[in-house]
Amino acid sequence: MNCTPIVRQSLTIWRCSFYIPKFTVEDKLGAVNRYQLGIESINSIAKSVGTARSNLLNWVKQYETMELRRL
Repeated sequence: MNCTPIVRQSLTIWRCSFYIPKFTVEDKLGAVNRYQLGIESINSIAKSVGTARSNLLNWVKQYETMELRRL
């Protein structure tokens, strides 16, 4: 039986839940930079980072619209 781990972790403090992100801003920027260099395919980068291709495309879009740069 192959079980996938729970990716999203939550922290509850005084009845408030906070979700801990799996990827730091540095992780996301590193993946976006690898994509922009054009040496690797988006699928290979997403697989090596451990995320879905659609997530990586969202990070690229956020970076290009300056949303990811602000963090």
